[in-house]
Amino acid sequence: MLPSPAVDLTDASLFQAAPPHGFFAALRDKAPVHWTPEPAGGPGFWSVTRHRDVLTVSTDPQTVSSAAAVGGHRIFDEDTTDT
Repeated sequence: MLPSPAVDLTDASLFQAAPPHGFFAALRDKAPVHWTPEPAGGPGFWSVTRHRDVLTVSTDPQTVSSAAAVGGHRIFDEDTTDT
C-alpha cells in the first residue's frame, strides 16, 4: 500500500515517537523517488528512499543536481551569474 498523500513529511510530529519505518518501507517499495509538496507555498522536496538511488544521487551531480542553473533550489542563496 502506498502511503497516503495526507502524510506530511514536513510535520515534525510524524517523527517524534519513532521514525515512521512502515511509511518509508512503503515508499521504497511503491514510490522510491517521491515528491512532497510543502504547505503554505513552500518549494517542496524529493525523498529518495532506496539505498542504491541515494548513492546515485550523491555521486552523480552531472545527472542529479539541485543547482539553480539547472532548475533546482537550495537552502542557501546561490550565485547564478556567470563569472
